[in-house]
Amino acid sequence: MKDLLTIFNYPDQHNYNMMLSTWLKFASINSEGFNIKILSQNDPTPFITNLKKLYDFEWVKREHYDGDLSILKGYGRPHNITFKLWNIYHNENPFIFIDVDAFILKDINHMWQYKDDKPFIGINHQKIPRHTSHIPEPFLNSGVLVVSDPTFINYEKIISEW
Repeated sequence: MKDLLTIFNYPDQHNYNMMLSTWLKFASINSEGFNIKILSQNDPTPFITNLKKLYDFEWVKREHYDGDLSILKGYGRPHNITFKLWNIYHNENPFIFIDVDAFILKDINHMWQYKDDKPFIGINHQKIPRHTSHIPEPFLNSGVLVVSDPTFINYEKIISEW
């Protein structure tokens, strides 16, 4: 079993729904052999229910980590720690994670062929003016991950060694 994961915690608005619909369209075309899972803090809306008629995916309602995060000391994007990392840490199958705003334009199986090189493969984030230019490089782009061994992501250890 191998999963293709994304997160959709956006409001039920046309532009966000179209983003998800487009992501699913390209993911369905370019991820043969993967189980598509969408993680969300929200219940599925009627729009999401209608998408299930067009695409084969699992909607997985998840919660934010609610433990002590005082160690993060004002980290500016807690969603990446309290929702994304926390919930991919709980995925039991090997997976590729791709942010919902990153459309999959080519077959992701070419990425999957490298999964045995390391248990966790990520890429550095590029510098984007006025978005990431204030962050020292290099830093992880958590929007694209290849994880062959989900147990490698030890949430408690990551938080304790922050």
